[in-house]
Amino acid sequence: TYIDTLTKVDTIYLDKTGTLTEGKFKVSEIVSLSEMSKDEIIEKIAYCESKSSHIIARAILEEYAKGIDEKIIKEHEEIAGHGIRAIVGDEHILCGNSKLLQKYDIEAPLVDSVGSIVYLVVDNNVKGYIILSDILKPDTKELVELLHKKGIKDVGMLTGDKINVAE
Repeated sequence: TYIDTLTKVDTIYLDKTGTLTEGKFKVSEIVSLSEMSKDEIIEKIAYCESKSSHIIARAILEEYAKGIDEKIIKEHEEIAGHGIRAIVGDEHILCGNSKLLQKYDIEAPLVDSVGSIVYLVVDNNVKGYIILSDILKPDTKELVELLHKKGIKDVGMLTGDKINVAE
């Protein structure tokens, strides 16, 4: 009965991260909105993210690729679904998504880009942001084409990402 039922399947939904994509983020762009250089932007975000085990934090630390002096990190708080609040040296740093900025009533330019955005706020001033992207697996397009050839009419994707990232 179950095998017969499977022959009638015409719709499949696949998880995006790790199934259709490699599930490994990479910093694709660093943007300064201030006097800070791109190197300073990534350094401050790396310090802010250094105690996190989140996949985005790992990608940021990989991009920074320098040591972290943990002694200068005085406070570190992860705010689930938003980002991180930290005190590094004598600077109050926020790094995270637009929800984090809204939580702290900080205005930032809206970035309409494909990828995950991590804003950098130092002492309540937006200094810049980075964009991280996940890469399609090499065989994803081939898989979707094969499913269509096998009679699957609709192949969908499940993701928590913004619509432009999903597209």
